[in-house]
Amino acid sequence: MTSCYENRVITRLDFDTKEEFAQQIEDLIKFHAMNDAWRGIDPPSDYVRERFIAVGAGRFLKALPILRPLPLKASHAGAADTPLVHAA
Repeated sequence: MTSCYENRVITRLDFDTKEEFAQQIEDLIKFHAMNDAWRGIDPPSDYVRERFIAVGAGRFLKALPILRPLPLKASHAGAADTPLVHAA
């Protein structure tokens, strides 16, 4: 079972097999891709992500972001050209 939310309407989708589930998700993706509205499935939890993967629908999920520090922003126009000096 899963649900879809679109235009303030929640639709519950029930499936008998994991293949039916994966096929329905694929059909939804094709429909939204035709309208250039496909952005990927962003599961609300790790449990839901794992269930998508377990039933063979993991390929439809958005990739998890790679966590890395964001670059520091310059505080003034020439700051990016100023070399950093580390004290020894």
